[in-house]
Amino acid sequence: MSECTVEGDQVVRVHDGNTTPNGGDPAFDLDVATGRVTVKDDVGGATWTVGVVLDPSG
Repeated sequence: MSECTVEGDQVVRVHDGNTTPNGGDPAFDLDVATGRVTVKDDVGGATWTVGVVLDPSG
């Protein structure tokens, strides 16, 4: 399950900390204030993380 924070009419944060074994899909974190997105998972003994920095110019 994802937690979502909305300010005004915009989503500013989304967080789902459960990886595939616990939630059925990778964990996901979006923080608009810091401009970062992180997706991570651990399946079959392998763990991976992908970090993305958002372009503030849109």
